[in-house]
Amino acid sequence: MIFGDKWVPRDTFEPVVVGREEDAYRVTEELYELHNNRKQLKGQSSSTYYRLTIPFAPHMFGSGKTTFCINYLELIRRLSETSLSSFASDSSKKEFLDRLKDSAFLYVDLRELERTDPEERSLKWALFYLLYQSACRRSGFEEPDPNECFEVLKLRTDMLIEKIREVLNMRTDQFLLVVFDEVGALDESYDEFDFERTQDGEVFPYNDFFEIVRELCNENNLFVIVVGKSEGLRIKNSVAFGPRVLLHFISLSPLNSSSIVEFLEKSHLEEQVQYRVCDILCSPSFSVNELAEALLESTGGVPGLLTRAVNMLLNYVQTRRQPFMLKEECLSCMNEDSFRRICAEPFIQRISTSDEDEKK
Repeated sequence: MIFGDKWVPRDTFEPVVVGREEDAYRVTEELYELHNNRKQLKGQSSSTYYRLTIPFAPHMFGSGKTTFCINYLELIRRLSETSLSSFASDSSKKEFLDRLKDSAFLYVDLRELERTDPEERSLKWALFYLLYQSACRRSGFEEPDPNECFEVLKLRTDMLIEKIREVLNMRTDQFLLVVFDEVGALDESYDEFDFERTQDGEVFPYNDFFEIVRELCNENNLFVIVVGKSEGLRIKNSVAFGPRVLLHFISLSPLNSSSIVEFLEKSHLEEQVQYRVCDILCSPSFSVNELAEALLESTGGVPGLLTRAVNMLLNYVQTRRQPFMLKEECLSCMNEDSFRRICAEPFIQRISTSDEDEKK
């Protein structure tokens, strides 16, 4: 095998999302603020204090940003009676949360963004087409023809969302949650599209992007979350896109020991769902708490590293048909050079590739 017989990072279990209660709460608050102030955003209210705030995760690879966004709706359904109960204590917020839990979901990978006929230099058209294309793929439809789409949509946001709602078979009043992932891909698009230029002749692709997002958010019942590595975007933590758009950073802190215990107890094998991860790795002399401590020490609680390490341990234990008997035995395995190298390999490759791209 390419990784050797001992440490195999093959996916063998279904990981659950844990330790994201505060993040889910804060994101839900920001989405509610958009819902509650949409008329201001559209200029249909005399009040002007609200600025569109987009939940944004700019973290490095392995932090769990994509996993959090993809599982956000499931998270709020799961947390609505616990950590989100205080949010729902207000009747209007409870009504909003109930509708949000029933949202349609659309995932958009911006690495697929490219020049699109017939407006090849238009970022707005490329993004419109990618949104509609993503909706068609999610519903199992054929790839839409760009020229035909352009004739129908005419770069009108209301027409785009109307067609997306049709394709996704959404109810009239149903919320639509759009997640834009890998927004850092825009940093490679300087020569692809006609961006707005500053007085000094500079272009900032993400400014153009978030202005389009702002237009999308004018549409009723639509909400947006954006994730992507911040270095490629040159974004500082205090960033505000002029007076019109703010970014709310989703913290996505590393998991602590108690969250890792929850992760091990609630995750189960892919093919044998009756077995929890902790049932396979632990023994009467090696508790789940000790396993969590060992994993925290080895991975720092970074979700991507944690998931990969658990997969490697599971494959090892299932191959030898014996769980770990002691914490020291488990830690000794995770401290092996080959284990650490294989566990970190995909993340190091992504970071190295990113650094090379930024030097070009």
